Amino acid sequence: NQYIGSKFLQWHAANDQGYKGGIPPETSPWYPLSYVELQLGIFPFPHPQTLFEKATLITLTLDSPEEEIQKAKPDDEDAMNATSRAWEAYKTYQESQSVAFVAYSHGKKRYLAGGQPCGDDDYGLVVGGTAWSKHAWKSSPFSYDKTKDAGQSDDLYMGIITFQNVLISGRDAVISGYQGNCNVFARHSYVNLSNNIPLVTAWEIMDVTIEDNPMWMTYIPEGDTTSFGGSVGKDSNGNDALLIPNPRSDNAGFDSAILLCGYASDNYFHFITEVLPSLVVMRNRIKDILKQQQTGAKDVVVVPNLQNEFVEGFLRLLLPEAFDDEGKLSPKIVQWGPWKNSGGGSGATYSSSTHPIAYTKRLATVMWDQPKVAPSPLNGPAHCLTPKPLIQAMRRVVLKSVGSPIASDVSKRIIYCSRSSSSTRKLAEEEELLSRLRAIASKEGAELIVFEKQAASDATAPSPPLAAVINAIQLFQSATVVVGVHGASLANIAFSRTGTTIVELGFEIPQAGHYLHLAKSLELKYVGIRLRPNSRSFGATEVSLPEGGVDKIANAVMGGLKRAERMDGGDEL
Repeated sequence: NQYIGSKFLQWHAANDQGYKGGIPPETSPWYPLSYVELQLGIFPFPHPQTLFEKATLITLTLDSPEEEIQKAKPDDEDAMNATSRAWEAYKTYQESQSVAFVAYSHGKKRYLAGGQPCGDDDYGLVVGGTAWSKHAWKSSPFSYDKTKDAGQSDDLYMGIITFQNVLISGRDAVISGYQGNCNVFARHSYVNLSNNIPLVTAWEIMDVTIEDNPMWMTYIPEGDTTSFGGSVGKDSNGNDALLIPNPRSDNAGFDSAILLCGYASDNYFHFITEVLPSLVVMRNRIKDILKQQQTGAKDVVVVPNLQNEFVEGFLRLLLPEAFDDEGKLSPKIVQWGPWKNSGGGSGATYSSSTHPIAYTKRLATVMWDQPKVAPSPLNGPAHCLTPKPLIQAMRRVVLKSVGSPIASDVSKRIIYCSRSSSSTRKLAEEEELLSRLRAIASKEGAELIVFEKQAASDATAPSPPLAAVINAIQLFQSATVVVGVHGASLANIAFSRTGTTIVELGFEIPQAGHYLHLAKSLELKYVGIRLRPNSRSFGATEVSLPEGGVDKIANAVMGGLKRAERMDGGDEL
């Protein structure tokens, strides 16, 4: 096990933490995947984090060239079928959650985070909006006109869920029961529970009594010894252990909370498509909380950390009431997660380790069911797709708050989303493509803008984050054609006008259907151009176009410009 673990750590180090830092071309996820599979084959009780790693690595390899698959899996006939392997990854994510729940329930026996042994009721892993609604203290489903929304399945739940006496924990703000309530609420199967809720690591030993050391064998996520407000102490055997206190001790916690955080909420795509729709739905409730005078009641709104400047920008746009006349953040706004730089920040009311935890007597959040299958023509499991009515409602409110798009001397605008400063998915042919796009813009009387997501730099502006957000919204609202490699900047197509042409340079794997779904939800013209197969897919430091790729993109852009000329003006292209 130590040998396998050391080889896996070597791979991570070589890749600057793998997926997050970018996987260089000289290495491949197939390498650590083989070690993870070997490790899982040795131990009868797999660790949930190991299962999560396996699922993630399988997902990364879905776009592999055929010769690389044959080399890595010579005896596996199913390996060539990307759809079957996508479902294998999905089921492994589910298995990771199930095993994490077992470890969590045994942690309850050891009183982790104020837990108590689970009772017969309120016990289970609860995934998805419909399941949440059946366990909620209150469920308020949304109503909408299905005759105007043929793209929304009738059996997908959307609504406001309210819980009582729960914990929020981890960077993904996972909700779980307090004390003897052993429900864990996952928004979908991709949430890494081992990185979000307190666990023990030796749950396979079933005969440990309640009287044993309650902190025995606590799992330390990502090696963070301050996880869940904890600290390193000694267990009954004198070994180092993570000691996690009761989040409700010393009258800590909240009387009520509106939760806007969720899975990967500090990622721009997830913020735009998940946090913003939730904010729009709950905006009036949030305003009521912000109007409250300072009293003994602790009623709060939990948002992603404002160190991500786009979070502050959108809050200033949609909830100006969250800031006082001097621009300081209301104490009613709770920032979830750590400050990446020391010293915290102005208005930080709740800043913790990378794995915070909090108790609340009552919690309200917006929740929905995820479609199980990716949008056509992709085959396989979907990944993080917000229902169409919520996306449309978010866009209406945001565009109303901003006003008119950026004025231009030309009627046609091409926006190219560059990833040249990103750690992943830089386009090898970017200069060649930009040269071609400039030529098209010149010939067609269009304007070409190269957009790269970055922090606002104008220190003289009264609110740089707000200015940056408004600029991005108005820019994409004015677009005729948007071109870009699969990545967060494409989330701005949420603000493009109906009929805008979107040219995504992406992957033909089901977990990459985010922008196809977004385009379909907002009636944008979507053109998908597949990148050259790459076993690193999302995590590659560099991606490239197939032969003739630049020509395909140029044709798609020309088609979008010509199509715009044939359509009427106004809000639609």
